[in-house]
Amino acid sequence: MKALILVGGLGTRLKPITDSMPKHLIPLGNRPLIFYVFDKILDSGIQDIGLVVSPNNKDFFQDSLDEYDKELNISIIVQERPLGVAHAVSISKDFLGDENFLLYLGDNLFEDDLKVIVDDFKKDSADASIVLKKVENPSSFGVAERNESGVVFKVLEKPTNPPTDLAVVGIYCFTPIIHKAIAQIKPSGRGELEITDAIQYLLDNKFVVLSNQFTGWWLDCGTFDDLLLANKEIIKSKLSHLEERNVKSSFGPEVILGDNSKIIDSIFKGPCIIGDNCLIENSIIEGNTSIQSNSIVINSKVENSILMGNVKIKNLSLISDSIIGKNCDIKSLEKGKSIAKLILGNSTEKIIK
Repeated sequence: MKALILVGGLGTRLKPITDSMPKHLIPLGNRPLIFYVFDKILDSGIQDIGLVVSPNNKDFFQDSLDEYDKELNISIIVQERPLGVAHAVSISKDFLGDENFLLYLGDNLFEDDLKVIVDDFKKDSADASIVLKKVENPSSFGVAERNESGVVFKVLEKPTNPPTDLAVVGIYCFTPIIHKAIAQIKPSGRGELEITDAIQYLLDNKFVVLSNQFTGWWLDCGTFDDLLLANKEIIKSKLSHLEERNVKSSFGPEVILGDNSKIIDSIFKGPCIIGDNCLIENSIIEGNTSIQSNSIVINSKVENSILMGNVKIKNLSLISDSIIGKNCDIKSLEKGKSIAKLILGNSTEKIIK
């Protein structure tokens, strides 16, 4: 079985961060988002991955995958234009061949075990399976109707009056019959080949579509708020794994501190992660903050934020709910200045007045 991961989105809602990197390489818990996707797929037992990228982000991914060279066989597939999820599957037929495959929309992060989804599909005789999650606002998602046995009989894309609260998570398993379904559908009103239309074609033609349901957290990381929430959940997960291994930090149970980082007269109120070779001086680092390597924080308080590598922050009474790109320099020339929801792309200098 193979996996197909879609990472070609432009990330327009995440500008200016995505002006200098794809959203799937934004660090969460000090690792790129896409690495958590790779880890889930590895744990499911799949090693052959097709990564569907856009022409603009192809080079970024090719330069970022060395960590998985020995564990995964990754093929880069370029989708020249964003013509839909089903279109991405159709251009990947040479990679997929006649094998069953897992389709993973790369914005999604979740707590549940992907191996259960893959194993269930392998042992069942279904033509496809989808993953569902109860949500409070189902009209914002594709939703599915199913019977008590989990057999799906209808899928709807963002219905005005949703018949259920079961949203379709961006994770699917398919047999090669999906290629026939995609060949039969037409572009939607937004000009894209929709995977929900292909699934509905299967249902209309008496193919079997089963479902699994997630119960843990699930985030579609397309907005800044979702990225900060995902960062929070990932930091919590990393800390829980350290507790299981009985690894302790001298700065408390909710702090992960990298190698050769220097802490001077500072306070940590985790959960938080500090990378290697950082300097934290006369500062307070509060919950759900990740700071990548080679960063400096002096005379400042940082809370619920993502700081990428080689960031410098000086003389801020508070910076919160922010995402700061690599090589940024942020400072205040006066005491008592604070800022929230600051979003900076790479290599930006910002003076807070």
